[in-house]
Amino acid sequence: MNNLLLLLKNNILVSLGSLRGKNGKRSTLSAILFLLLGVCLIVGVYAYQTLSTFDLFIGYGHPELTIFNAISNAILIALCLSLLRMSLLSKTNDSDFLLSLPIKKQTIVISKILTNLIYDLLFILVIYFPCIVIYFVKFQFSATILFSSIAFVILVSIIADSITYILNFISNILFSKFKLGKLFSSLFYLVLFALIMVFIFSNTSYLDYLLNNNIESFYSSRPITNFLLNFITNPNLINILIFTLTSFILLLCAWSLYTFSFGKSYTYTKSSKKELTFKQNYSPFFILYKKEISNYFSTPSYLINTIIGPVMILLLPFLQGFFGLENSMETSKDLIAGFLSVIIILLLATTLISASSISLEGKNLWILKTSPIKEKTIFLAKILTHLTVTLPALVISCLTFIIIDGYNFTQFMIVFSLPFLFNFLVAVVGLFFNLCLPLLEFDNEMKVVKQSMAVFTSMIFGFIVAMLPLALFYLTKLTPLTIYLISISSVVLLLIIFTILLFTKGVKLFKKL
Repeated sequence: MNNLLLLLKNNILVSLGSLRGKNGKRSTLSAILFLLLGVCLIVGVYAYQTLSTFDLFIGYGHPELTIFNAISNAILIALCLSLLRMSLLSKTNDSDFLLSLPIKKQTIVISKILTNLIYDLLFILVIYFPCIVIYFVKFQFSATILFSSIAFVILVSIIADSITYILNFISNILFSKFKLGKLFSSLFYLVLFALIMVFIFSNTSYLDYLLNNNIESFYSSRPITNFLLNFITNPNLINILIFTLTSFILLLCAWSLYTFSFGKSYTYTKSSKKELTFKQNYSPFFILYKKEISNYFSTPSYLINTIIGPVMILLLPFLQGFFGLENSMETSKDLIAGFLSVIIILLLATTLISASSISLEGKNLWILKTSPIKEKTIFLAKILTHLTVTLPALVISCLTFIIIDGYNFTQFMIVFSLPFLFNFLVAVVGLFFNLCLPLLEFDNEMKVVKQSMAVFTSMIFGFIVAMLPLALFYLTKLTPLTIYLISISSVVLLLIIFTILLFTKGVKLFKKL
């Protein structure tokens, strides 16, 4: 037990230590503050979403839909956490070191599973409990629902953590020996993510059922979420046994597979060629850009952690019609276009491709630095990679709004122009912050893509800028056109400032790396 507690403590300290920059404790404190700010923003968004729909549920006599939505959100976060962590392959250096210690292999495995379980638990709590608190405050308090909710969060966290190890084991076995294994693995994760999105959105399409007073059919067509709703609102011995046994059977399978694979090397075949080769017919910029694109789509943890935003942007026009937003909102299309623009820039704020692109060079950064390439060319190649992933999704989504919802040119520009400029800002700011806060020594890409200070800082910066139009709308009496002009002017000004910083101070920072 002492060894287990010691390993748990060490795992948590290592996670905190990965947030440190060159300034030691000060950087760790800053990262924690940024993380807390991000948590507050997430809680605020989900609380606002719940408040905006609660009166609708009460009006139709179905307040339990608030809990249903909370369950769906928790499942979404749990599955996404599983998918994001699943893209991380086992690394031999960490396991070899731990196995050399006088600690049982089972203890090491249990400590890693419990550490991830704690992280999953915290994330799901942040998403789930704001909805439950609002339900208690606006409708009625229930001790049964409270205790069942606690059990639900714990068991869902166990399932999410178990799925991580089971699917990661399957992925390693299937793809690790192929030459294009990383690409196939990335496609595998994208397919799983698409299935998750289909499952979640099909579970939360309640509006038509409410309007037709056919909510029982809604519940019966969603057996999994309906089972979990009954587990929370009306638990019985059978529900408790089924849910608990399912969770712990999955956990036992995950523990067995992870114990079997821990310490084994699952590596993709890769070329031993390290240098950059410049063909006569291609410019250095094109070669760098091709390298960046190849690296992006062949690094599962990089791809999965940054592709969610563009995928959601592509789905947004269909989801708007799917949920019947225009029929349920007594407002103009221009105002709806403004809100959609804010939603898009919030999604773009989570798409931080350039914010980890320098760090991902890792110990091979010397290849770039010793190649006859200007720093500005390297920066442009990394920025263009970001735009290659995000811009097609943005353009297709906005054009789809014209086809599906009949938006005119003005409404199209409202939806498109601010996200278009904001997208450039995210690419430039992310790259600049990565130069300021690089993480070049790491044992897996996940630490760079998810846990680095550059990513945290870029995300918080993006969220603050993205929330500016909403803050002006709710806190001032300015007209929507004035808010739009202020927002787009602010983004342009920031883009100019950070572009200048990137190509002046950023070049100096790159030379010092």
